[in-house]
Amino acid sequence: MTRLVITESALADLDKIWLYIAQTSYPQYADAVNDKLFASFKIVQNNPGMGAERDDIGTGVRLFPVEKINIIYWLRGSRLEVLRVHHSALDSNLLNY
Repeated sequence: MTRLVITESALADLDKIWLYIAQTSYPQYADAVNDKLFASFKIVQNNPGMGAERDDIGTGVRLFPVEKINIIYWLRGSRLEVLRVHHSALDSNLLNY
């Protein structure tokens, strides 16, 4: 089975996304989006070829969209690493993972 690893950068991204949504909408919606993202991590873990290939960002990097958010990940052996989580409304550089 593929092991899921969420990097420190991705965890920091999740915190920023939660705070942004909580401030622009409400905390319960931020919680719901967070839950949806973690459910999507499991979907990608079980189907690691999902999403668009983005070799322009890095060899083997893939993007899996969830609403206005992209899960940026790669598969390294039996580890699926979530590198970053990017919300389209936040200024974040996809190349920094």
